[in-house]
Amino acid sequence: MAMVYVRDRYMDGSNTLHQILDRVMADIDAGGLDVLEASPMGDRAVFRPHELAAAFNRLRSLQVEQKCS
Repeated sequence: MAMVYVRDRYMDGSNTLHQILDRVMADIDAGGLDVLEASPMGDRAVFRPHELAAAFNRLRSLQVEQKCS
């Protein structure tokens, strides 16, 4: 559910992965895991930011664009 939440809220091409992870974790800190889905189940466990990043890393369909500053 976290990956869908990230896609729908923060993957618009204007955020870095680091910013996305920080924002998702801030959302979870503020509202609990219930922020990740419309109908909370109550059986979720909090993940660490690097675990979410690793899940994205394994997503074969993900296309990443590197922007040079």
